[in-house]
Amino acid sequence: MPYVTSFERVGIKKGIQQGIQQGEAITLREAVVEVLRARFGELPTSLISAVNAIADPALLKRLLRLAVTSPSPEAFEKSLSTNG
Repeated sequence: MPYVTSFERVGIKKGIQQGIQQGEAITLREAVVEVLRARFGELPTSLISAVNAIADPALLKRLLRLAVTSPSPEAFEKSLSTNG
């Protein structure tokens, strides 16, 4: 097994953390869109694109709660523009 320096270990750890965050963001984006589709049916492409452009897991968690409580896709999209 090759020797791994402390700098390499730090880099590997950061890479793993980034991968986990990216995976969490993907899962949350999918959940937001699925909740909206379950509630409202077909969604505007612009709304899906706007959700898919978000990478911050904390913001996506807030949007997931918003997707559950929004009265319409239009209201969600309006809130998305003010929150995102």
